[in-house]
Amino acid sequence: MVFAVWAARADSARRDPEALARLAERLRQAQSAYRADPERVVAAAAARYPFPADFIRGYFRRLSYGFGEAERAGLTEFLRRARLEGLLDALPRLAA
Repeated sequence: MVFAVWAARADSARRDPEALARLAERLRQAQSAYRADPERVVAAAAARYPFPADFIRGYFRRLSYGFGEAERAGLTEFLRRARLEGLLDALPRLAA
């Protein structure tokens, strides 16, 4: 299941592609910071949120940052079901 997606409206991306590039870079930096020193990130999250470090550590280890064929299929199915339940007026077009 795709739990979360960072997305931008096409018109916003066209209007300010540099802002989108900066955001993408910040996300890459956050991933790199975790890979470089996961315990530092876990400690920071445990200080900020009401969860124990062991819980946060396990949660972070299970995260996946890829968006390949399986993730696209899962998100497409989720959106299809949301549409069937009347939660979406129309299915959004998934770009890259």
